[in-house]
Amino acid sequence: MSTSEKNWIRPGDELKLRVLRGVVISVCLICAAFLSYRGYQWWEKYQKRKALFVYFQKNSPVTKRIPADALLYANLYDLKRVHEDLRDTSLYKVFSHWLDTGMAENEKPNPLLGGMLEKTILNIIGEEIGLALLPSQKEKLHFLSVARITAGSDFLINLALSSAKNVEKIDSEDAILYRVKTKDPDYPAIWIAVDDDLAYASSNLKRLQQAYRKEGTGPDFLKNLSVHGIPEDTMLFFNSKEPQIEALVHGEGHNYRLELSGIPTLNGTVPDIESDTRQVVRVRTNAPAFIGRPTAAYSLQVIDGKPVSAVLLGFSDAAGAARYEESLLTHMTGEAPEMLQPFNSGGIDCRRKIGASEDFVCRSGRSLLLARGNFSPAMAKFVQNKTEPESPFVFSVELNKTAIHEFEQLVKQKDWSRFNNALPFYFLSCIKQIKGEINSTANQISIELE
Repeated sequence: MSTSEKNWIRPGDELKLRVLRGVVISVCLICAAFLSYRGYQWWEKYQKRKALFVYFQKNSPVTKRIPADALLYANLYDLKRVHEDLRDTSLYKVFSHWLDTGMAENEKPNPLLGGMLEKTILNIIGEEIGLALLPSQKEKLHFLSVARITAGSDFLINLALSSAKNVEKIDSEDAILYRVKTKDPDYPAIWIAVDDDLAYASSNLKRLQQAYRKEGTGPDFLKNLSVHGIPEDTMLFFNSKEPQIEALVHGEGHNYRLELSGIPTLNGTVPDIESDTRQVVRVRTNAPAFIGRPTAAYSLQVIDGKPVSAVLLGFSDAAGAARYEESLLTHMTGEAPEMLQPFNSGGIDCRRKIGASEDFVCRSGRSLLLARGNFSPAMAKFVQNKTEPESPFVFSVELNKTAIHEFEQLVKQKDWSRFNNALPFYFLSCIKQIKGEINSTANQISIELE
């Protein structure tokens, strides 16, 4: 301090200045320490996020069983944690009651049965389950699913499969295999195998055997991705080869979010179904075009207190819609086409199975409508043009809670008197709101539960 500065400082002020300087320095040191600590916390959190990505990418025992030539890979992870988070939600009440009924219609609830089913489901998929689509020499793709199961669950799974009527047990050299016949012409059988830690299911026997016999290094396209952080509460990890897309579902408690990166352009017009006050939920997407399947719009309405649903499929051409319709009608009637009843609705040709079935099918242009109940085909916007223009990826969900407000009250009162006839409304009433959309300008959808 200079002599001139000392001349105007009164006695005692110099001590105050020293104290003030000390306080300022101390505050700066505290702030620096706090920022350093917070910075370390951020760095540590980011490292954990990167480690979770690496786990899905190559370290997971499920990923290691997925073939190198996989075209896409999805991993549903840590459902036990999500299960715990949902225990205080309305959704858990509805889900528990559904399990109590054995997930079957017109069955009286049995909490003991529900508890057993809940534990079995968590033992099989509560840790981790992966699904991959694999190329094949034919037009259809093969699928392979691998689940990391709880210790000791292999005995119960083998016991359940051995006693099931529609399951055929086959002894092979290195494993006991099970074949489940289906009514799907593309996938007439599903093959299943179980070992101490993992359970396998596939549409192709050779693919299942390859995965069962030894670990690999996971999908090649996944290994080539740059490592980056993903949310620590991720419950669904999805990646595809071409186009390269990453989708994540993450969240906890009452709030969950779907985020998509790498939004592609697809050859598929997004179908549409008109809405009115009776509509409960409407979903529109061209995502199936990503794997060569028809684009789709789904509508669920409430009419006379009961669910009425419809799916409008959009094909690349009218011939594709006709082929799918023929396959679908054969599935509905078997080898008895005389069981089909034709009718016309607003100029649209439709057919339904004679009898008690409420299902019907309508086709026009390159669109095909599959509906159930008292749905009006006039609400479906059938696409007639012959060309298939490119459009950005679209996935949208609209929820109208007003239409099913009464079911929200029924859940709160644990009134299950209408559960068998209106199961979807009980579940949907547990959603407080849905926000967002995925398209060329937006990339996330958030869901808040009651």
